[in-house]
Amino acid sequence: MVENESVVRFSLEFSETIGWARSLFRGGAKLKNSSSILNEYVKYVNSEPLIGLIDSNPLGVTTNLKQVLTDCLNRVAQTIRES
Repeated sequence: MVENESVVRFSLEFSETIGWARSLFRGGAKLKNSSSILNEYVKYVNSEPLIGLIDSNPLGVTTNLKQVLTDCLNRVAQTIRES
């Protein structure tokens, strides 16, 4: 559970940083571009075979890496859309 708490804390801190960036670039092309970059990251995470291999590792360690990364990226994208 400690790893998940760390990921959630990182995600929240990252969202705060995006909030700061949003206020800096409000309505600008850079903000819109960052949204498309995040969409590319989500596509990459969902298509990268190595992430799937990490999630299905033979040691039986539950990582949920694909889900965690996708959730974090979607949270950041949502913050950008709300700007």
